[in-house]
Amino acid sequence: MRKGQLPLIAELTLVDIKDCTPKTDRKFSGTDNRRELRAINALMTRPRRREELDRIVGASNSPDLVFRLREQGLAIPCERVPAIDRDGTQVKPGVYSLTNEDRRAINAWLRKQEAKGQV
Repeated sequence: MRKGQLPLIAELTLVDIKDCTPKTDRKFSGTDNRRELRAINALMTRPRRREELDRIVGASNSPDLVFRLREQGLAIPCERVPAIDRDGTQVKPGVYSLTNEDRRAINAWLRKQEAKGQV
């Protein structure tokens, strides 16, 4: 290593790490998809694990459903939480939840639906 040169590890830690939190500048305008509506309803109640959301919405790929809702303007962060699976292995399943902004957007959309008489 030359004088004044940082070690390789230091160079790797200085690289900007991309923030993987979904960011959207789209405004949620609602959905008429039944699975998406069931997911929204479940998440309005409390955070849900992926497997639980699968059962509630009647799909086996809730991450794709969440992706579509994110494209429509909701953030729906996914927090990885430590757990132990049935084989005793440490795992980190994802837990989806709504942000305060998501809740406000959903409630605003629901108010518009009620005003139209569509709820």
